[in-house]
Amino acid sequence: MEPEHEVYALRDPRSGETRYIGMAVNAERRLRVHHNDGTPAKRSWLAELGAAGLTPDLVVLQRIAGRQAARRTEREQIAAHLAAGAPLLNCSHGKVKPANGLSERRGSCECDYSNPRLARLYQGTFCARCGGAR
Repeated sequence: MEPEHEVYALRDPRSGETRYIGMAVNAERRLRVHHNDGTPAKRSWLAELGAAGLTPDLVVLQRIAGRQAARRTEREQIAAHLAAGAPLLNCSHGKVKPANGLSERRGSCECDYSNPRLARLYQGTFCARCGGAR
């Protein structure tokens, strides 16, 4: 039996805005690793919070059995939060577009899409700035 996964949100404690959606078997443990990986924008936001003596609010959105189901739910949560106007940092440009859209340009940038470890996470989406499809 596959372990239960948590789909979670990281919220800015100053504004209450959701800044990141993620998935992990243990979201609290995953939060400790976020300071060392991901987009430069996310690392900068976390450093800014840390300098102010703050940490992001971790909110578990759903607990789901099975990795594939959790990834699907994570993508759905990212899309829903973006549709609601959340300034997510999952991509360093704050935007994730459906794969059937057109990118403005292709090239390299420092978004999560360029990270091979996260390649499966963003299947069906691409970076609005660099066009890094996954």
